[in-house]
Amino acid sequence: MRLDPFLRKAVRLIKQGKASKAVDLLKYNHSLYHSSISYYYITAMACMYCQDFGEAHSYLREGSQLKQKEPHLQAALACLYLRHRDYKRAVELYLELSEMPDADKGLQNLATRALQIIRTKSGKDDEHEELNFWVISKKIRSLFPPLPFVGPSAKTVTLCTVVVLIAGTALAWPVVQPFIASLVPRPATRPEIAAAILTATDKKEPMEQGGEFRYLLSQKQVEDTYSEALNYFAKYKDEKARANLNKILLSNASTVIKNKARVLQDSLRTPGFDTLDAKDSFSFSEVVGDPALYAGCSVRWPGFPSNILTKDSETAFILLVGPDAPKVVEGTVPVRYSRALQILPERPLEVLGRVSGDTPSSLILEGTALLQSVAKP
Repeated sequence: MRLDPFLRKAVRLIKQGKASKAVDLLKYNHSLYHSSISYYYITAMACMYCQDFGEAHSYLREGSQLKQKEPHLQAALACLYLRHRDYKRAVELYLELSEMPDADKGLQNLATRALQIIRTKSGKDDEHEELNFWVISKKIRSLFPPLPFVGPSAKTVTLCTVVVLIAGTALAWPVVQPFIASLVPRPATRPEIAAAILTATDKKEPMEQGGEFRYLLSQKQVEDTYSEALNYFAKYKDEKARANLNKILLSNASTVIKNKARVLQDSLRTPGFDTLDAKDSFSFSEVVGDPALYAGCSVRWPGFPSNILTKDSETAFILLVGPDAPKVVEGTVPVRYSRALQILPERPLEVLGRVSGDTPSSLILEGTALLQSVAKP
């Protein structure tokens, strides 16, 4: 990477342990670098050293829009997926990185080392307990991709790249091939499933007799809805599982089945942008049509912010929902974050939040993450 004096200064700050100062400096000057891959990479790395992984993902995403499969961005993204315990995606990205024709030797070695760590710490089962502890510790920094060299010999790096690539591309696959299958999530690997399965006794009296319920289900509907929740849970589609469990809890299902549903709900994970695919998110129209069914579910909605209010420990705004907002608006919903955020009022964003409220008029999103372009659309 060729860096101007400003970006070199930012890199030096990060290497001196002043990553937060580098972040402030880089953000202040983002308008000057809207077409610079180096800027997005260095800013993302500064965020990673500050442990602000959500913000780092945002900058890496913006950089990837300028150039897909850029090796440094790819290495950083792979590390983020590893940090968020999406091991299948991390392995895929590291394997791609090891085969990229324009990746240098350092990144090749980084990919190989990351794959070796995943292999040795995954164990023989599918729980990855040792690996889970490793990725949330500071040891994950050993897999951060290198910062650009700011000395005078940067030109020599390009001359060596082609020679190194030929030897490096074959390293990763022989190492990971024996264990790659074990990293693919299987339908029944979550230990909570065993205790949640309905027994023959549970199915004898699956419904309550009498009372007022939001959903009146037949015996088959109770069993099918609960079974569907288990299937989604096994596939790590926790938000779809949550909606089905909500339906059970709001229905005439028996107390025994509802208790099992509550226990299973406690095992559901809060997603991030890297674990909740947009296609798996419930739409605005679905949620508004029956807010109680989706209470507690996380959704990711694109839109445009309005009426932004930021305090020391809170940020609130009205989201004009829709990918083409504010020109075309599907609807509006209040959004609230329990921390102060810098939101640009003139630019679109994407909200990840938890549905709260059981009627359309009381609907609100409790924000958990946010993506907003740092470059003008």
